[in-house]
Amino acid sequence: MEQAHLGRYLVMGQPPFTPSLSSVESTTGMQFKTSSRGSDGPLQATYPAYVVPITTNWLPTLNSTSILTSPDAYKGINAGGFFATSAINPSNWTRSSAKAVYYVPASARPNLNVMVNTAVMLITWAFQRPSGMIMATGIESSWNGQQGTVKAGKEVILLGGSVGSPQLSGVGPRESVFGPEQHVQCRLLRLRGRRLCRLRGRYMIPVPTFSKKSAQFLSFVNSGMAYLNGSYWWEGELMDVNLHLVLDHPAIDPQYYSHPANVTIMPQDLKAAPTLGQTDLLSSILSNEISPGPSVSTDEEWEEWLRSMEYHPSL
Repeated sequence: MEQAHLGRYLVMGQPPFTPSLSSVESTTGMQFKTSSRGSDGPLQATYPAYVVPITTNWLPTLNSTSILTSPDAYKGINAGGFFATSAINPSNWTRSSAKAVYYVPASARPNLNVMVNTAVMLITWAFQRPSGMIMATGIESSWNGQQGTVKAGKEVILLGGSVGSPQLSGVGPRESVFGPEQHVQCRLLRLRGRRLCRLRGRYMIPVPTFSKKSAQFLSFVNSGMAYLNGSYWWEGELMDVNLHLVLDHPAIDPQYYSHPANVTIMPQDLKAAPTLGQTDLLSSILSNEISPGPSVSTDEEWEEWLRSMEYHPSL
């Protein structure tokens, strides 16, 4: 299924949407339709109150390379260029977080206990007779080195990580279960070792640097997006899970080139970035390309460069 039309088949609640400020809308040239957005709920979604001036070049740059602007990206047809919304409270331009809108109002309830820094070790099960069905009844957890069991009286909602405790608890396809007896309790075929990996770094700036800035300025988020409709690279099994204990780190083997088609697809994906950077609208703003640089241009050179590093196009 093409990513551009995937949203048509997803039924998801959306937080209430507040349209962008007129100044932001005129700078970015963004397009959106409020009819495709949510209208109620505690979480808030809107655009930043400030965008950097060069943002005005984003959509025209995409258009100059035959990448059209998506007029209604949140209706499920998101191929093309658009600006994404963020979880921002437009009344004070702060982050609209789940903690503020869900946890804080309910934090005084006597039956609510939030345990942070807790690892789920195993899922506990119970068999229903005479049907023979199996039911999750709770979890075994580890908190600051202390073991404990949490059971629910009415229902259990299992929501969390998909590496570690599910496989050791017998959840997943037969080949991914790593329990002591290798027994599948719940044959969940989609729970495999395939994962999307993201590189992440940390950038820290002293608080005084921003303390004198306005809330509107601090709401800025780099939200220009462009989804190119084309061929996806074949993932294979992106993660080779080799677990014996929940707290063990999984052994990751991305296998980017496990399928020969990736050697063709991935370089073509990455070529889109320098193509955009060399347009008239962006080349006057950006500095010279640093990596991989002008020395990499042919398909063979792109392949050699890709094989030497961990970077890859996102899906």
